[in-house]
Order: sequence, then C-alpha cells, then structure tokens
Amino acid sequence: MMLPTLIMKVLALISGGCVAYLSPSHYYYANHHLTSRSFDYNIIPHNHGKSYRKVNTSHTWKCTTLQMTSEGRSTLKNKKRKGRRGRRNHKQTGQVKNPNEIETWRVYGINVNPDDMSSSIANKQSDDIPSERSYLTPPVLESLLSRLRIKSDNSSSVEGTDNTIQLPPQLMDVVVVRRSIDARRRRGADPKYTYVVDIKLRREVAVKELNLSHQPGRMERLGSNSEKKVINTSIDEDKEVKKPKIVIVGAGPAGLFCALSLASSGFTPILLERGLPVEGRGKSIGALIHRRNLDPESNFSFGEGGAGTWSDGKLTTRIGRNSQAVRFVLETLVKYGAPEKILVEGSPHLGTDNLVRLLRNMRVDLRSMGGEVHFGSRANKFHIKDGKINSVEATCIPVIERGNTNKKDTPLQEDETVSKTFYGDAVVLATGHSARDVYYELNEAGVELEAKGFAVGYRIEHPQSIINEIQYGKDWGSRVLCGKISTDKANIEHFRKDEGESISHKGKLPVASYRLATNEAFDGETNRGAYSFCMCPGKFK
Repeated sequence: MMLPTLIMKVLALISGGCVAYLSPSHYYYANHHLTSRSFDYNIIPHNHGKSYRKVNTSHTWKCTTLQMTSEGRSTLKNKKRKGRRGRRNHKQTGQVKNPNEIETWRVYGINVNPDDMSSSIANKQSDDIPSERSYLTPPVLESLLSRLRIKSDNSSSVEGTDNTIQLPPQLMDVVVVRRSIDARRRRGADPKYTYVVDIKLRREVAVKELNLSHQPGRMERLGSNSEKKVINTSIDEDKEVKKPKIVIVGAGPAGLFCALSLASSGFTPILLERGLPVEGRGKSIGALIHRRNLDPESNFSFGEGGAGTWSDGKLTTRIGRNSQAVRFVLETLVKYGAPEKILVEGSPHLGTDNLVRLLRNMRVDLRSMGGEVHFGSRANKFHIKDGKINSVEATCIPVIERGNTNKKDTPLQEDETVSKTFYGDAVVLATGHSARDVYYELNEAGVELEAKGFAVGYRIEHPQSIINEIQYGKDWGSRVLCGKISTDKANIEHFRKDEGESISHKGKLPVASYRLATNEAFDGETNRGAYSFCMCPGKFK
C-alpha cells in the first residue's frame, strides 16, 4: 500500500470517518469509511451552497458527501518559491539571437558605505575626466560586480578617478548615471551612497552568463545599438523651404527651452522678453537690494532666465530624475556651461554665477540657429483671427546688449518707447505667474481661463549642525562638510562635546536636508495641504 494511502487510513481512524486522497494538495473528509481505492467522482452541490465531490464506488458502502479540510496553501507557496528560484539561477543554454549585439542595462540600488569612499582614489575628482567617470570608483565597481555576481578578474580598463578602473571581461563599459545619499537609519545601519549605473555588454553575456531580466526600478534594459531610431533631418538644398515663425512670450526656463527646441527642429522662434538680458538685469537687482530702487520691468521676477535666475540655482523635479526628458534638460544645461556633476548628483545645484554664463551661451546659440531674441519688449495685446492668435503687439524700449551686433534683435536705436507687432504662425505664452497684465488681456480677448491655486509661504532658518544630527546621528553628523569655513567649523564644534561617545568615521557626507508635507494643516476652519517648497542647506550656522 502506498504511503499517502496509509496516512489517509490513519486520519480516517482518528476522525472516525472516511478520508479520500484525491490530489496532492487537497484532502477531503467523508462521513463513511473508505471501502475502495479505485473510484470516480463528480461535482455535486452541498447544502451550504458550495460544490463538493461525490465518490462513486462498486461496493455497498457509498460515500455521500465529502468536505475539503485543507488546500495545502503553504505547500503551493513553497513550490512557487522553488520555481522562481530555479528560474533565477538557471542559465539559458539555447541559441541567442544576435549574440554580439551591444545592449545597455540600467542597474539601480548600488550601495556604498561612506567609509569605503574615504580613500584618495575614491574622493579625488579631476576636471579632465567627465563627471560620470569621476564617480566610478573602485568601491562602486566592487558593489556593482557583487550585485551582478561577477568575479573581479580584471581584463579591460576604463578611465576613472586617479587611474584606470579595471573592468571584468563581461562588461564593455560602466557609466554612473546618478548618486544620492540614503540616510535612513534602519536598525542602526550607517548612511550609504546609492548609485544608478548603466552597463554595456554583449547580448549573449546578458542572457546566458549573467541571466539578466528586466525588472522595473531594479534592473532595466534600455535597448541595444540596433534599436536606436535614425531620424532623417536633411533638407533638400535645391528646394526652398519656408520656416514657420513661432512667437514665444517670456524668456524663462520654459520659453528658452521652447525656443531652442523649435530652432533645432527647423522653425524660426521669435522670443519676446519684457525684462533685460542677464548681464543688465544684475545691475537692476543690485540697485534694488542696495538702494531700494525698483525697476518694474527688470527685477527678481522679470528678465532673462525668469524668476529663478537670482535664486541659489537648485534643480528640483518630481517626475523622475532618471527619465529621458529630465536627462535631456540636464544635458542641455551642461552643453551651455553648467557643471557636469549635475548629471550625477541626486540634488543638483547650478549656482547664480553659472546661470549668468549659461544663459548668455543659450542666447548666442539661439541666434546662430536663426532665432530672434528681443529684450525690453512687453506683450500688451494679442490679435486673434479665426479662433487663434496670429500676432502679438508689444511695447518696446531701447536695450543695449553687450556684444550683440544683430540689428534685427534690437527693436529701437533711439531713446524712446514704441509699439511693435510680431507676426507668427503660432504663439506660445511662457510668461510665468507675475505677468498679471497678460492674464487681463487674455480675459478681455475672450480666452477661457481657469483659476489656479496660489501658495503662500514663509522662511525658516535652522542651525545646520542640528539638522545634520537629526538626519545622520551623533556618530556621523561631524563628517558633514559643505565647504563654507564658518559653517563647517560650527558643525565640528557642535559634535566635539560628544567626541568620546561617538564612533570615528572617515567618510564624508553632504549637508543634510529635509522635506515636509501634510494634508492636515488646520487653518481654523478646515484642513489644508502644507509642504516645504525648497531648502538651502549649508548657508547658515
């Protein structure tokens, strides 16, 4: 007699009834003794509305009802786990299509302890090495190889921080896409640097040897060299093509990127800005700060670069730092003069000095592609025909640009104010929230407008050392360095009193920051949403 049948017999004797073993993971209880091991069954309805199986045998003892006592769920789960584990560890042995094709994979969550980054090789960065290369250090590569389960037998090299980083034969190239800090102290764990890395390798290696699989947010296949789309942008020189003209109102980030994208796509953008170019705008802001002399057309809100030009230049997004759209913006900023480290850092920062040079380079390149830029041109009337705006009437004042010899971009050569109309095949409004006169004009022109929520806030200042302690703890807070002598000195003094109790670390950490958000901010009548808009860490003691 087979072992499962013996077990069923014992269970039947204990329960005083009959147990029929019908499947490896289902057990049934009957109200009569089992008389035969060969039987057939069919589904019959039960009194309680559920379906059970009826056993039909050739003997006088009939099983009339059966009841399921266990589904063996834990057994099924264990089988699924074993199946997944087996598939993960199983290396494919079949034929791979296009085995030598180069694929790019993005690997997330490569963690490195700050103490491992304390060596000179790991911390030193060179201006001669691209930013994504300077962040590729031996500890980062070691963590990546551990994640991919590759033995560190070096055979090829790639340019790194102080020397060449040796790559294993499986990898053709390694590029650091992003670096951020994870300060969550789970079970007392140390803070860690978290990297997002792109690797290039042959398809045969990815499929057969490393057994990589597409897992969103953990390991993603970005594509191969044969999947890149080639767009034909060539224009027949013998055929005269009329370039559509697009009028863009506002030279903030939206207006500038719109103009650059249109110009590179064969359009002629006409950019109107009521304020001054960035170099002249600096003088207006200086007069406002030091002499309280306000220029209503050139200030913190109006002028080349928009309202954020004279901020600290932080780049913040909530749509995904690794998305292609965000990468395009960052790469464009680097092209025109932004530091390359913004391509990698989790909290990128431009700085006002870089913004001035960057904006000037954007303007020069825009004009070289056939675009027009008009400063001192305030849009005050929109001409609508057949349901769309076909021209913009602007009040223009004389503006002198340093180094600009293009008369087409200078509305006036005399010291007077005139009205000028700019015609285009389409009009883009990128005016920001401070140009209230534009919204009045749109309303009068019959354009449908929808009210938008307006946020009002205030400024809070904390000692940087306290935020460092809350974020990193006493053992790591003293290792925060921002580069400002007074702030770093105050931070060291804050943690010196606990020097005897703290653990000595060699790694360096960035200044701590935080973000708050709640939907339960009671204003006396109802709960409202409240959140911290931005933070400038490391600026104050």
